[in-house]
Amino acid sequence: GLAFMLMCGSEAVFMILIPGMTKKLPAEKLILFAMILSACRFGFYATGPSSGMLLATFFLQGIANGILLVELIKYVNFLVEPKYSSAAIAVFYAVASNLSVIVCNFVGGIILDAAGAGMVYAFYSLYNVVAAVLYVAFGLHKDKIYQIFAHNLSHPGYYPESFDNYEINEHFDMLDA
Repeated sequence: GLAFMLMCGSEAVFMILIPGMTKKLPAEKLILFAMILSACRFGFYATGPSSGMLLATFFLQGIANGILLVELIKYVNFLVEPKYSSAAIAVFYAVASNLSVIVCNFVGGIILDAAGAGMVYAFYSLYNVVAAVLYVAFGLHKDKIYQIFAHNLSHPGYYPESFDNYEINEHFDMLDA
């Protein structure tokens, strides 16, 4: 119970620190860092560390989830018109979070029965590695997207009619294929 409280509580601390962090690193780089950190965290858990080591590393969840929860929501808000923001966030959580929970619980249960808890964490680590590789493969780690996002933050209520002038379509064209 204490470990869970520390892990979840540390997320709030890092959510508070995000504005300062985004001044030093672009959001895309922070998201990639959080993905890699999450993969490393689960990889470490796969080794079967002692409960003391789990408690000593509680802040890793706070860093990874604190960054991802804040930055991904800001990114979803950037991608849609303000009037669709609530629906976009709900769809994002339904697909990104809930679908992942279903997949990880189902596959994790199968792995747990067949190979034990360590392999479940190894699967979670691999799952995060695949996500990070796809994030980089689609070019979502590049700073250009952040620059557009930062422009929109500095101009409240601004929403471009088209992304054509911002050269962002090159990152998403491969999705149409």
